Amino acid sequence: MIRFKTLSSDRLYAVRKESTIQDIRKSIASILKTEYWLIDIVNLEHYFIYEPDQTSDILHNPFHVMVGAESRPVHGLRTSTKPDIVWEYESDPRIELTCGHAITPDNLFGFIREKILKNEYCLRCPGKTDYGTCEFCFACLKTAINGKLTCGEFDGKCIVAPIQPTD
Repeated sequence: MIRFKTLSSDRLYAVRKESTIQDIRKSIASILKTEYWLIDIVNLEHYFIYEPDQTSDILHNPFHVMVGAESRPVHGLRTSTKPDIVWEYESDPRIELTCGHAITPDNLFGFIREKILKNEYCLRCPGKTDYGTCEFCFACLKTAINGKLTCGEFDGKCIVAPIQPTD
């Protein structure tokens, strides 16, 4: 058995140690009564998400789990009819970012997750401008709110390292 905690709780859970991260994700999903694709095993010390095909012997005991949201409503956020910066044909409700571009909360979450997987810690807007890419630097907490991250996805301390202003 190996122990884990979700990002939103200090409660320790025990799960049978499987051979791969993917197998452990499936067991965790069963324990937490959710879908396995909503489960990510994260390394908080080095800010990355373990790949599903990695062997489980690299996990710390206890390890940390990020539990994704099944839906990300835009209620209470500033919405926009502008095209989504990730997929311009997106029909889901979009939120307006500080820089003025628009994105769905799911696409924003996917963008953040992709950056974490690439060990990139500065979140810059990928939206297009007349001069190239927007490159606006997002504040971590505001991005977490706009992305509708659940407590299980955001530990309040910014799993994505704090952003330094650029000149």
